[in-house]
Amino acid sequence: MNKIIITGRLGQKPELKTSGNGSEYTTISVAVDRRKEKDKDRVTDWFYCTAFGKLAVFITTYFNKGDGIEISG
Repeated sequence: MNKIIITGRLGQKPELKTSGNGSEYTTISVAVDRRKEKDKDRVTDWFYCTAFGKLAVFITTYFNKGDGIEISG
């Protein structure tokens, strides 16, 4: 079993969407900075995540572009 924890900032404002069967969801992009080499430029890695149901409603209500967020899955 694998587990990932992503800590970064939202790349855009989350939008609540509804699927064909009536389920609510949102897709978010999370930017995570890392150093390419010691004491050198930083590189940004982007992770794209989808949340469903009450979690999607919570994210779209309380988070905006640039806010810090931590996701595990």
